[in-house]
Order: sequence, then C-alpha cells, then structure tokens
Amino acid sequence: MKYIKIFEDFGSDEQSIKDLIIGKPITINKDKQHKDMPFKGNVTFTVKDCEVVEKNGSKYLFVYVPESDIEGNITNTYRGQISDNKALCMAMTSWLAFNELSSYLGKLDILVYTEPVDEAMADFFFGKSPRYQ
Repeated sequence: MKYIKIFEDFGSDEQSIKDLIIGKPITINKDKQHKDMPFKGNVTFTVKDCEVVEKNGSKYLFVYVPESDIEGNITNTYRGQISDNKALCMAMTSWLAFNELSSYLGKLDILVYTEPVDEAMADFFFGKSPRYQ
C-alpha cells in the first residue's frame, strides 16, 4: 500500500518565493509584457534578495535587483515625469507579478528596487533610505 503525504502549507510563502526567483536569471520579453504596461523592452535581471513584510494589515514583497544584475533596456514613455530607474523597476515589478509570481498576486504587493531590501523598506514606508540620511 502506498501512502501519500499532502503538505498544505509546507514552508512559508517567503521561502517559496525565494526558491522561485533568487539567483535565477529572469527575462522580460517585450511581446509578453502586461498589455497596459507603458514601459516595454527586453531585459534580463537576477534577483539578489527579497523579503515579505506585513504592515497595517497588508503584505508587501520587497525585491532587490542590483543594477549590476540588469541587462537590457526598456522604453520610458514618461521620461521627465518618471526616472528611467523607476520605470525599469516598474517593468520588473509587473513582470514578476503577472508571470513569475502570479499565484501570489492579490496576496502580496510586489515592489522591485535597485537598492537593498532594508533601504527599500525605509524609502517606501518613511520616504527616506538610510543610505541618504
């Protein structure tokens, strides 16, 4: 007789996400980007770190992609209003949300930064990165 074990919640969401995206090259394909995304392009990036943070009843996934781990470019149609770095981060965020991590969509707000997670959290929650204080 065979026994099958079912693990409903084996490990945390954070560890599952880390296993999916950290250290693996992820390629944004211009043809498969979310149709409403104004920033299109072909980019390959590698996630270095991520962390799930719960604050005020919401869960956030902060993702760190160093600039040195980004190859390619996107078209920033909002140049002058949005920096090229923010446009690139928005494109990476969209790609992760709708492709790599679509099963977590709605459970987490996904935010990609080109600065380490602790600095990104300080920037997001308090408007300042410790690096610039």
